[in-house]
Amino acid sequence: MTSPRTKSQDKATKHLLSLPPLLGAIVSALIPGLGQILAGYVYRGILILAVFLTTIPLWYWRIYIAARRIGEGLELFQRAFRVQPLLITIGIGIVLLYFINIYDAYKSFVTKWRNALPIFVLIILIFFGLGWQIGEIDLYQMVTGIEEGGAKLVQVMWPWERAITREEIRIQARAPIAVPCIGDPVPPNQPLEDEPYMIAEPTCGLLSEQDGALGTELHLVGGNFAPNEQIDFWWSDPLRQEFRQRQAGDFFNV
Repeated sequence: MTSPRTKSQDKATKHLLSLPPLLGAIVSALIPGLGQILAGYVYRGILILAVFLTTIPLWYWRIYIAARRIGEGLELFQRAFRVQPLLITIGIGIVLLYFINIYDAYKSFVTKWRNALPIFVLIILIFFGLGWQIGEIDLYQMVTGIEEGGAKLVQVMWPWERAITREEIRIQARAPIAVPCIGDPVPPNQPLEDEPYMIAEPTCGLLSEQDGALGTELHLVGGNFAPNEQIDFWWSDPLRQEFRQRQAGDFFNV
């Protein structure tokens, strides 16, 4: 007596084309997955065929990239495998999947073969290996840089603005000013097209004195700075010591 479930299973695995098991295996050897499709396991066969159509071109592309596009034929593979040993493992996985595909097709015509777990596991491992290789994941760098990466991750997860430290980007321009005027004045800068610039007139003079005596009045012109951003003015002496100019008690900026 046959249960309804068994009848349903028999109907689901009905062969699309009745072939001897050996011939079904040969068909899958020629076109991976086709034997499974003819045996009634359509989705499994389509999956196997799609895997081979995607993994083999990806694998060869990574070999071509790893070998730095040098050499042809066997030399290309030897250089790539020497530089990226993971490609050897991926290649072995693809070859192993090819032979498991043939065996699976043979068994599909012999019995109600439903043990597709090895195929699915191997497919996952192959794609994982390709993703690992394409992503160029460096285990040593990942382990040694975990402290720095963890700190950045905490900053991203921390909800307050002050917890995030951003790298300061300084856009600056310089204008030479001689103190005092001795001999010929320093030639002024010229406007630039694609870089920040600053022009000072005159290019020499005297500093203000602490007793209140005013120094030389300077006229500064600049361009190509970020729009709508505050610009701070710094002075640098011959020893490259920097200080900021104050005006009415506050640092001078525009």
